[in-house]
Amino acid sequence: RAPILLVIPPLTEGAAYVSNICFSGTERGFRVVVFNRRGEGGSYLTTPKLQSFCDPSDLTQAIEYVTLKVVGCPLAAVAYGTGCGMLMSYIGTSGSSSKLVARVCISPSYEAPSKSNCPIYDTILLLKLKCLVLRHMKALSSVLDISKVMSTWMLPEFSASLYCPLYGCPSPSQLADAVKPVLGANAADVPLLCINRNPGLFWQS
Repeated sequence: RAPILLVIPPLTEGAAYVSNICFSGTERGFRVVVFNRRGEGGSYLTTPKLQSFCDPSDLTQAIEYVTLKVVGCPLAAVAYGTGCGMLMSYIGTSGSSSKLVARVCISPSYEAPSKSNCPIYDTILLLKLKCLVLRHMKALSSVLDISKVMSTWMLPEFSASLYCPLYGCPSPSQLADAVKPVLGANAADVPLLCINRNPGLFWQS
């Protein structure tokens, strides 16, 4: 059977953003699957929960589902930008039980969501995240102080005001520990290829 390529877009993006690699993958014989975070890619929230920068729980379920539907097919993954944190966390938490035979991170954002090399990028990401919150305001209002979230204009403070309540973390430091990318290199049995521009335009390498 044809191998499967799982593509993970950056935070706030969907299938359209990764259409080029999807096309290239299908041309090379892959069956391509795009992973959209909950509430993104045109989907709607039914519970008051958005995924943080690198929470791998939904990705883990998606990978389990794909491997059950197409038993015996090799599964590879490629992630972009802020989507790399989720892939790294999946690798770190799954270790040698990972279902992926190959994994690639393109322009991984090691410092997200705390800082980047480009303030303009921070502002653009912040605006996109605010649009995401507004789109799902009805589902999130039972947990979030929407006015507080929308009035914040620094990315670290915004992330704390958004994700601390959603993850039940009383402080930003505990949130950072909860959502920090985890890469258990000793447990991972397949190498992770990271492709970076040097020096990185947006994120620290």
